[in-house]
Amino acid sequence: MNSTIPRIADLLALFARSPVQRTLGTTLEYGPEYAAIVRFPGNAAFDNALGITHGGIVATLMDTAGWFAAAACCDMWLLTADLHVQLVAPASAGPLVAEGRVTHMGSRIATARMSVTTGDGTVVALGQGTFAVGGKKRS
Repeated sequence: MNSTIPRIADLLALFARSPVQRTLGTTLEYGPEYAAIVRFPGNAAFDNALGITHGGIVATLMDTAGWFAAAACCDMWLLTADLHVQLVAPASAGPLVAEGRVTHMGSRIATARMSVTTGDGTVVALGQGTFAVGGKKRS
């Protein structure tokens, strides 16, 4: 497991360079078993007309958490191949937390389960992502 520590540092740096993540104001950290945790502080610019965070932002948080969880287990580039998002409750305009956990890591496909919760722990979305393992190593 220690061999993944440099990979985590590289992934955190990659995340920090991402324009979309800077725009959203998200942060990334890793939890037990390399679960990727993406924190969104909330921003009214990303709310829908009802004053809740737009579902597309919730889906982006899920995709990001799943991708970074899978990337922690693989030194090849990954591409999101399939993303299933089930919105189960309104996403409050406040902070949201997305978590991704790898459920399968193969030589060509990785899968992850993701969830998004509000600051008080209410689940607002559940989903699964499939990530194609590329033929090129990340550098």
